[in-house]
Amino acid sequence: MKKATIFITTFAIAFALGAWYTSSLTKEGPSGALLNETTGIVTTYRCDDDKSIWATYGKDGSVSLSLSDGSSITLPHATSASGARYAVSDESIVFWNKGKTAFIERDGETVYKNCVEK
Repeated sequence: MKKATIFITTFAIAFALGAWYTSSLTKEGPSGALLNETTGIVTTYRCDDDKSIWATYGKDGSVSLSLSDGSSITLPHATSASGARYAVSDESIVFWNKGKTAFIERDGETVYKNCVEK
């Protein structure tokens, strides 16, 4: 009986600690976005043509994008007059976001249009 009580108590404590640890990693951040304490803010954008962008804004100033076409890329922060802009050095891929909207350009063409934060 004593072994069963110790086992159940240990299990309950381990479960509670696991739940606490998981909840401490992911919280709701600005605008309802998820905030992962390890990686940064995670935001989902829904775009025209049934496209989506999953953006993780890193603590180092970069953004990691996972796109609904299956591709992914990490872009460094770039200079912008308005909003947040991220781009590769040759400007062939640019991600902009301002407020709850975003878009992606590839080689000067907007390929993810009218994206709105979910």
